[in-house]
Amino acid sequence: MTATSQDTMSENERMTLITLYALYFLGVMTIITGVIAFIMILRRQKTGGNSAIADSHYTYMVRTFLVVAPAGLGALVLYILTWGFLAFLFAVVLLAVAVWALLRCLKGVSLAINAKPIPEPESFGLPS
Repeated sequence: MTATSQDTMSENERMTLITLYALYFLGVMTIITGVIAFIMILRRQKTGGNSAIADSHYTYMVRTFLVVAPAGLGALVLYILTWGFLAFLFAVVLLAVAVWALLRCLKGVSLAINAKPIPEPESFGLPS
């Protein structure tokens, strides 16, 4: 079987994915880099012409952002507005969301480095 353009990923696509994962990784701490990466991903998806491998990574990163942003923002607002044990509980939720996002980034970048697709990009779990 011969490889088509959809079965392989260009070096430019691979480096773009690695850069976007790095921005997501930093976004857990700085927030703004995650937002920048999300906007870049949406632009790349809209323009099209990506390989199937890159598209699986873009879908995966969008799903990660759409979980992390509301969960993180909600936990942060509730943390600020509450006192005592509830504030601690929301801090734990925020930490759990950050760890989940970091694990997804690490797994995604390891697959991107090896030019492999995300097996189930629509899932909320970690790829196997």
